[in-house]
Amino acid sequence: MNTPRIASVEVAVELYYSTFALYTADLRKLFPDASATTLSRLKRVAREYTISNGLMLIDSLSVPTDDAYKAWGLDIGKLEAKFKKLKNLGLGTAKEGTA
Repeated sequence: MNTPRIASVEVAVELYYSTFALYTADLRKLFPDASATTLSRLKRVAREYTISNGLMLIDSLSVPTDDAYKAWGLDIGKLEAKFKKLKNLGLGTAKEGTA
């Protein structure tokens, strides 16, 4: 799947661990340059992934965070490793002692 560019590794990791389900506002935060059509497509792909795995959707407005990341090809393990590396190097907004 052609997934848009994420806002930052920090945002991706924060959203993954802070919310069980992603709503449109969360998607805008994760993919700030994506159009409304692209966000709708991303939600549809995540819903289809969830249903194909025999799981139920929470509601019609959101998608489960874990399933969405998997459907979009966002590997949380790799994102965490990158986030940790950035934090250790003192780069970006992920400074030591914050987050």
